[in-house]
Amino acid sequence: MCSTLAPDAALPDGSGGAVDDPSATLTPDDCHWLGNRIERMMEARPRGADLPHEQATGEEEDSGAIEGRQLVAFENAVEEWWLIVTEADLSAALLALTGEGESDCSFAQSQEEREDWDAADCLQGD
Repeated sequence: MCSTLAPDAALPDGSGGAVDDPSATLTPDDCHWLGNRIERMMEARPRGADLPHEQATGEEEDSGAIEGRQLVAFENAVEEWWLIVTEADLSAALLALTGEGESDCSFAQSQEEREDWDAADCLQGD
């Protein structure tokens, strides 16, 4: 059984959770395979809601980045996740889930910071 939960969350039946072997190669048979996760998100997108490529505004807000942010929001049960476009949108939505106000928890600005950034840290309170 697959879930809309973040990839490291246990599934309702107690299975799933983080992949034991980080170097494991996931396939379409695995719930946490990226293609399956995106497919679940797309199936949950409300009829008539703009797709990521329709929300893209240029190089800074390309459709791949938008889709990634929406996937993080979707898997963390953000309401109206399909409206998340910018890094600021996602940061604010994740902060709203924690009930916290201002925080250092936001998307990083540099490429190096983005590689180290983990949305799950926002939900765990750093």
